[in-house]
Amino acid sequence: MNLKKDETLNPLETLHSASAQRFVFTLHNRKKAVVKLVKKGKGTDVNREVIVFVRDKQETVVFDATQVKETVLYPRACQGSNGTIFVVFAHGDLTKNEQHDIPTNMAILVFESLDEGQTWQQITRLASDPAEFPTWSGLWQPFITELNDGSLALVATEQKHREQPQCQDTGFRAHRDDTLVLFKSFDKGRSWPSKRRVYVGPCGTDNNEGSLVETKEGTLLLAFHSKERPRPRGRGKEGDVKVMRSDDGGETWQEPTLLVEGKDGIDKRLPTLILENSELKVAYVSTEVKKGRFQNPEVQSRAIKI
Repeated sequence: MNLKKDETLNPLETLHSASAQRFVFTLHNRKKAVVKLVKKGKGTDVNREVIVFVRDKQETVVFDATQVKETVLYPRACQGSNGTIFVVFAHGDLTKNEQHDIPTNMAILVFESLDEGQTWQQITRLASDPAEFPTWSGLWQPFITELNDGSLALVATEQKHREQPQCQDTGFRAHRDDTLVLFKSFDKGRSWPSKRRVYVGPCGTDNNEGSLVETKEGTLLLAFHSKERPRPRGRGKEGDVKVMRSDDGGETWQEPTLLVEGKDGIDKRLPTLILENSELKVAYVSTEVKKGRFQNPEVQSRAIKI
């Protein structure tokens, strides 16, 4: 794949924004819609988080977690060919980890709207196998899209807690391992019988924040944020954007290819693949990493030639 540098995109005019908690996407009528996480008020008794859908300056609540010990994050959305709008997000329980306020039993909730976003219904919940994944593990960072045949595809990060943080093969220290997984639904999101592990990086490396698109020819492309390159302090601060390709509907995948390199204290993350008028782009957030915090995020894009 060849890349050519493109203009910096206005976050409000692209599919992406400079936040993991806000997602801009295009409806069939070419208007923009937004799904986002909103903090409601202050307080320590509940998490006070709401997933909100915004269209034509009108807001509707998709999911309200303000009165329960639950957390929601990383909302994403798409509109199906029949007009149904799907919203997905990660959902976790705070009651079992009150000491550190870390969510447990992370899962993906799938909601739909049949009336252009006026009302919402939960249609399914995707979770890891509890026998294989301990409590402080699970699914998050979902991304949903409709494929050419009308089925739905959802890519997510499956994190597994490590009892022994030291990696023998890489020398990294990590309390979790990331796996990129792909789900498929053939009944408009009611069930997801197909699950495939797409990529597992070396021990202790980050590979997450996946985004999926299918070309007119049926090629699947999966872009994701990756921290694999050896650095003096293990994972290091800067992450790259990589892409994988499948020509058989996601059954098999080629090895990852580097799209955008993070370096000199600049992390490249939160990629979104955009296919419009046969032109393919990758939009991503370029952000400085200082003292473990992300600063000065800027949405950028590059055109991709397959």
